[in-house]
Amino acid sequence: MINLLSYDKKSEIKVGRQNVTLLKALALTGAAALMVSLLSGGAYAVLVTARDQATTRAEANQSKMNEYSNKKAEIDKYTAELGVAKSILDDEVDYVKIFLAIGAALPEDVIIEQLDVKPENFESGLSMLVYSRTQDSMISVKDNMQKVPEIFKNVQFSSLDFSKCKDQPGKPLAATPYACEATLNVVFNEKVKGIQ
Repeated sequence: MINLLSYDKKSEIKVGRQNVTLLKALALTGAAALMVSLLSGGAYAVLVTARDQATTRAEANQSKMNEYSNKKAEIDKYTAELGVAKSILDDEVDYVKIFLAIGAALPEDVIIEQLDVKPENFESGLSMLVYSRTQDSMISVKDNMQKVPEIFKNVQFSSLDFSKCKDQPGKPLAATPYACEATLNVVFNEKVKGIQ
């Protein structure tokens, strides 16, 4: 086969083929650029969605953390109040038990005129002015208190006056005056604070 085309025509055909190849390359490059743009856009959308979800989770976690912080503050306050209450209860004095113990130590014909029970008296002790109708009753008050060591640590007479006692045999006890007089010093046991 003989090629009868002129050189110009040959050049035009050659250039036309190159143009087609360039157009194909350009189309492929455009398609690749479009694909890269779509992938970048998709990745951006995924990242934005992930960022928004992470922000939402962070805000939810922050609100939970604030709620837990508030609860922890309440718990800490409650714990501190419990500590105060415990220290108060540890130093609490059960006056009812003290007065019942004193009352149980008194025979029927003994009365206490002066009794000042307060926390300051627990260590140093307190003095009681006691009156009875008989000497035996007065002595039994001290003995009865010494039988309760969980309340009374030390019980002693600081003054005792039997000279005014008027034991009258045969006379009813109710008609006998409270003439025997004594001052009784009582030191309470350390356990008396916080008796359970």
